[in-house]
Amino acid sequence: MKKNMARKPHGLSFSDDLMFKRVMEREDICRGVIERVLGIPIGKVEYHNTEQEIRGLPGGKTIRLDSYLVESGGRLFDVEMQVGRCPAFSKRLRGYQSIMDAGTLKHGDDYDRLKESYLVFICLEDPFGAGLPVYTIERACVEAPQVDVACGAHWVALNASAYDKVQDNDGLRALLRYVVTDEVPVGDAFLEKIDDEVERNNCDKAVIGMMIDTMTMLKQEARVQGRAEGRAEGRAEGLAEGREEGLAEGRAEGRAEGAEQYGKLVSALLDAGRIDDVRRAGTDSAFRDALFAEFGIA
Repeated sequence: MKKNMARKPHGLSFSDDLMFKRVMEREDICRGVIERVLGIPIGKVEYHNTEQEIRGLPGGKTIRLDSYLVESGGRLFDVEMQVGRCPAFSKRLRGYQSIMDAGTLKHGDDYDRLKESYLVFICLEDPFGAGLPVYTIERACVEAPQVDVACGAHWVALNASAYDKVQDNDGLRALLRYVVTDEVPVGDAFLEKIDDEVERNNCDKAVIGMMIDTMTMLKQEARVQGRAEGRAEGRAEGLAEGREEGLAEGRAEGRAEGAEQYGKLVSALLDAGRIDDVRRAGTDSAFRDALFAEFGIA
């Protein structure tokens, strides 16, 4: 078992979002990951793309698929890397499936033209909390499990943190272990190929610089969005505590603005001798908002 010790100072692993997409641009690697996860051979590839954009209804949410592959026989495959915990993971699966399906039908098509599809999420944390390494999700009838309700949509969620619990599938166990540890078993040519591609990208200054710039830009956008949302929530809730780390900075600014706004109101009420209104404003948000409007405090 070798341990990758040659990571550069700003090196990224296969599990990092941008590196994952970069490496999965190679059709042979994308095909190999799918075959190792699902245990089925992939035929001739008709289309392959990373960050495939699929749009739902006009004005609706757009989804970018990490690694999207269409087999010449019509089957669709999407492989996603999920690093953090997703509170609405089941609904995320549903959302991805619905938009994938919508993207395969043209106006007037019958539903029997929907293609068989496989949606795979490689998660670093347990997506369902049951401790399983693999969650295979298929449709079933509650009242009559024997009834065939197969619709051709297959969901597989992998819990890489439980790689040691994978049984009777050395290839999958090794892949999940690599995702978590960067360790490549001796003689695993496919994982060596992935690791070599990761190292090649990490050693390419232009590529790694682009990835770092992209991550910096995304973090900055998150901070800007967090400040905007935080200010809005701060005005509405005053001293309410932030719920998400991505909004912490914005929420802090919002709480400060809310406190300043409330301080101005208290001063105005005290100057007017309205002591009872000060007490009520502290507990009645609707009354407090009406006072803000009365005194012109924005």
